[in-house]
Amino acid sequence: MNSKKCKIVFIGAGSAVFTHRVVADILCEPTLSGSTIVLMDIDETRLKLIKRLINKMIRENKCKMKIKTTTNRQEALEGANFVINTIHVGGVDVIHPDFEIPAKYGLKQTIADTIGAGGIFRFMRVVPVMMSIIKDMERLCPEALFLNYTNPMCLNTSVIQTLSKIRSVGLCHSVQNVAFQMAKAIGIDYDDVIYSSAGVNHMAWFHQLEDWDGNDLYPRLRAAIKKDPDCIPPMRKVNADLFEYFDLFPTEGSNHHAEYLPYYLKSDKEIERLGIKVNAYIEHFGERTDTHEETMKNMLKDSKNFELNSSGEYAVQIIRAFHTNKPERIHASVLNTGSQIMPEFPSSISVEVPVYVDRNGFNAMAVPEGTLPPAPLALAQAHASVYQCAVRGYLEGNRDLITQAIELDPNVATQLTLPKIRAMVKEMFKANEGWLREFGSAMARKTSAKKTAGKGRK
Repeated sequence: MNSKKCKIVFIGAGSAVFTHRVVADILCEPTLSGSTIVLMDIDETRLKLIKRLINKMIRENKCKMKIKTTTNRQEALEGANFVINTIHVGGVDVIHPDFEIPAKYGLKQTIADTIGAGGIFRFMRVVPVMMSIIKDMERLCPEALFLNYTNPMCLNTSVIQTLSKIRSVGLCHSVQNVAFQMAKAIGIDYDDVIYSSAGVNHMAWFHQLEDWDGNDLYPRLRAAIKKDPDCIPPMRKVNADLFEYFDLFPTEGSNHHAEYLPYYLKSDKEIERLGIKVNAYIEHFGERTDTHEETMKNMLKDSKNFELNSSGEYAVQIIRAFHTNKPERIHASVLNTGSQIMPEFPSSISVEVPVYVDRNGFNAMAVPEGTLPPAPLALAQAHASVYQCAVRGYLEGNRDLITQAIELDPNVATQLTLPKIRAMVKEMFKANEGWLREFGSAMARKTSAKKTAGKGRK
């Protein structure tokens, strides 16, 4: 197979596990032989370690691939073909107020990276940095594809795709991971399952689950769960619960769904029954940060880390499809422009739907009205309303809209009164003052971005 050299840039490359996993995918792909991978991170120590890890992987597998590292983002982006974004803004310290302030008011959260009080304040810290990356791309690599893995996915992707013509997409591994687990529970090979989901990221539903002969696999999944409630891993227990009550299986895990909906975190009994972990993210992220260097060094010692196995992430599928012009189907977040993709959702936010990728970029499949049954649709629309309010609040620099977005959140609304929510949000704004200095001038940034957007591919 002919190879075509390209430049693939990782922004926020210091992540030991994710960067290693996606680079392994790239090394497995023969069409990318001889290409250059640029690892960019602001942490030089992490860069040195991940470079050692990747270089050892290349040597062990005799791959033809160049690896470069830099702490200079502009240098990394110059002439890039693909930009893979995995940044985390502010480190572990900035996350603590996202949990501690809401907890003081009685609000329980689990991950707080997508919606709710923690998710929306994370969005306001992260999206200005992401827009600065996009502006660099408009100047240095306007034809490149931007592949975003940073949460909150719907909010970040909505703003980026509203303000810039850079071809971009929001990527998550929840859809294919949950599909794999459903296939395993049924006792069928993953490659023999035809599935499709729709909604917004982390609140989408599998409206199609069939085998190659067109047989509905939902009855088999329902029977498998009835026979063995643990046939879906413990972290998916809320999924099984939602499946029982709403008849479709959702696309995320228990700790996420627990804080997306009004049913779970108000009841200690439900938390215990379903194995939900309150404050799961802050505990996990803190531990992961503290042991990062040790993790990297241990990975360098383990020969299994140098075997080239597919991770299931979508990045390499996108790159391959773009180079070969052979379409590949993924599930991704794309702006619902004119509500043409999902007519039941606002046009100002991104929706997560099947997307075909080829030389032209990203081609979303329309999801006709009525595809999702009324109840799953309503749960997803509740999230869409929060996102719509938050996106507008950011674009206009409007604190009242940000506050109202949090007031609309299903989990927040079921645990706190409106006066408590107002007081909590006011305190969270104060705790984030250093990150939100430019928040009031968001509209000016929008105007500026529109002026430069034409530099991207039309």
